[in-house]
Amino acid sequence: MAELLGRETQLEVVVAEDGDTPRKGTVHVCPPGVDLVVRGGVIRLLPPSKAAGPKPSVDAMLASLASEYAERSVGVILSGTGSDGSYGMREIHAAGGLTIAQDPATAKYASMPRSAIEGGMVDRTVPPGEIGQ
Repeated sequence: MAELLGRETQLEVVVAEDGDTPRKGTVHVCPPGVDLVVRGGVIRLLPPSKAAGPKPSVDAMLASLASEYAERSVGVILSGTGSDGSYGMREIHAAGGLTIAQDPATAKYASMPRSAIEGGMVDRTVPPGEIGQ
């Protein structure tokens, strides 16, 4: 995933390691089979919080951002299958952070952004090219 993303952005893309400090201008990609959360300003890679479901869980990461950064947190849900991310988006929204979902009409797999939007906690729904703005 890091290699694929690295070809599509000018940002630095790294595979996250336990103990990393999140850096501005860097995309930290979660390795498979673990959950990535932020605690005390540090990335932690943890065993999956649920036996069933996606690994890594976007919900776990987004909820940790809401807890750690409150109104400074930002959640973005892009193309994907299932509903992972909806709970985390609710947590960010409740903490006063910003929530953005890809417009489902522009997504190859629309169920993740659609689920987040239908949850009523998305502040902005835009095509991918407008998310950074």
